[in-house]
Amino acid sequence: MLFAHEGAKVVAVDIDETAGNRTASKIKQAQGEGVFIHADVTNEPDMERVVNQTVSKWGKLDIIYNNAGIIQVKKLIDSTVSEWDRLMSVNLKGLFLGSKYAAKHMIERREGSIINTASIYGITGASHYVPYCTTKGGAIAFTKALALELAPYKIRVNCICPGVISTPMFEGELAAWNKIQPGDNVSVFKAQHPIGRFGEPIDIANAALYLASDESSFVTGSALIVDGGYTAA
Repeated sequence: MLFAHEGAKVVAVDIDETAGNRTASKIKQAQGEGVFIHADVTNEPDMERVVNQTVSKWGKLDIIYNNAGIIQVKKLIDSTVSEWDRLMSVNLKGLFLGSKYAAKHMIERREGSIINTASIYGITGASHYVPYCTTKGGAIAFTKALALELAPYKIRVNCICPGVISTPMFEGELAAWNKIQPGDNVSVFKAQHPIGRFGEPIDIANAALYLASDESSFVTGSALIVDGGYTAA
């Protein structure tokens, strides 16, 4: 919604058709330009199709924000191989496929901005999050390496490291913790953020907008921390 408000032509990509169509409809209702493409970020033909359809509709692709992600709260010794593989697939393979096909188009035009969602847990460790931390640390390393690879083509690659953001994913995370460790887990999480609150989706949207814009033209290979002071404490 923020990108559309700023004049971007938006392609919303989601495995959830209801959510994707709702997003596109909201953009249109707000007099913006947006469409929905149903896709699974872990499926290579899907991601190739997403980029091709975007270029076909809008004529070019300036920005890709690889934001799909899942989380798991569980001890490593209780985790299954299938759970590990699923986290690696969505959180890392998704970045690889989105970036691969976006970069192919951007290289031809010698411009573009690739943005990835990492996490504060890619910077710090956390008990019960070993596979998740692994994917987010990988997302930061992926971002830095790709930034160097694409710099000669004037393509910038950055990632955002959010703290706790008030989203449905956090609600699921909190429910898992309430089973593991019953109590006031909301206060426990909030106390880890010195600024005294959780982040809101707009906080991350604003960071992404900055990294997508010309205002960040000298920023690449960066892991932008948006965490209310979590990692500073």
